Amino acid sequence: MTIRSFFVRYKLPISFFGVVLIILGWVVDKSEPGSWADQLFFRSHAHAVRGLAEMRTGKALTPGAEGFDEIAAVVRPYIKGPHDFMIAKIEVLEVTSGLTFGEHRAEAGAVWRIRVTVGSTFVDGGITNLDDMLQREYRGQAKDRWSAAIFWLGVMIQFVLAFV
Repeated sequence: MTIRSFFVRYKLPISFFGVVLIILGWVVDKSEPGSWADQLFFRSHAHAVRGLAEMRTGKALTPGAEGFDEIAAVVRPYIKGPHDFMIAKIEVLEVTSGLTFGEHRAEAGAVWRIRVTVGSTFVDGGITNLDDMLQREYRGQAKDRWSAAIFWLGVMIQFVLAFV
């Protein structure tokens, strides 16, 4: 069986697969943080969000905890000190919302006062919008690359099938 005869014989299922890829690429592009697309395509972001949720409850993250490595990698550039230091613990001291409308608090612009333990030294720092920092680091460009690759693969399949 030649490649051409294969495509002619299975044109409808392959075309359906191409359409599914096009739709999947669009869905990944429009996906929200915490969705199934996060779990499948952006695992680091999903781990960081779960670690952030733990920190919001008042628990400190230590090495080995879910999301610790991802959050530490984002926070590390903001800590002044030698480049080879080990972060022992990350905890939230306070989250102050940047916007407040009556009872409703908006997370956008939230200032995170966190304490990072380096060895036995505490380093306090106000990090503006840690949620957005994590999203930019682990979701931003990866989301664009994944969605475009899946979408255009589906388009290419449709294009090839149009000439078979």
